[in-house]
Order: sequence, then C-alpha cells, then structure tokens
Amino acid sequence: MKLRDVVLRDMKMRDVMLRAGHETTLHHVTPHHVTVHHVTQYPVTRHQ
Repeated sequence: MKLRDVVLRDMKMRDVMLRAGHETTLHHVTPHHVTVHHVTQYPVTRHQ
C-alpha cells in the first residue's frame, strides 16, 4: 500500500508539474528519485 501511495503521489505531482510547465523543476527538486520510481516501482504496481 505504501509503494502504491508513493507512486500515485509521484504521478500526481508529475502531472501537476507538467500542467504548470515546470517539468525541469521537478527534476531539480527530486533528481533521479522520480525516475527510479517510474522505472522500477510503476511496472511492479501495474503487474499487481
């Protein structure tokens, strides 16, 4: 449940940032952190 919650939070934050046009800011705030979540945890959650 925690992993799923984190993934949802990252996706929501990313969506908000993209809508605001601050995609670069997201990377600056969390370098690689979001990328790791999307690359590893997102597919795992999708499989479940």
